[in-house]
Amino acid sequence: MKYVIWVAIIFAGLWWIRQQRSGSNSPSKKNKGSNVMLPCAHCGLHIPENEAVLGPAKSNGTQTAYCSPQHLQQHEGRA
Repeated sequence: MKYVIWVAIIFAGLWWIRQQRSGSNSPSKKNKGSNVMLPCAHCGLHIPENEAVLGPAKSNGTQTAYCSPQHLQQHEGRA
């Protein structure tokens, strides 16, 4: 009986190793379409990079992200 348990454990281990090596269940492939989250400079809300409204470029070449055109106008008007 103990040999049957050992054989089952070995088969389960081999199955688990195959699942880890196969690309079908890897998280990197599932999250391939994920984006970097950026905080809005006005309200702090985090939004996906592809949905962010970018403000004018600063002197160092970076752009500020906003969650909406209204927040861009409000924040740039204050600054």
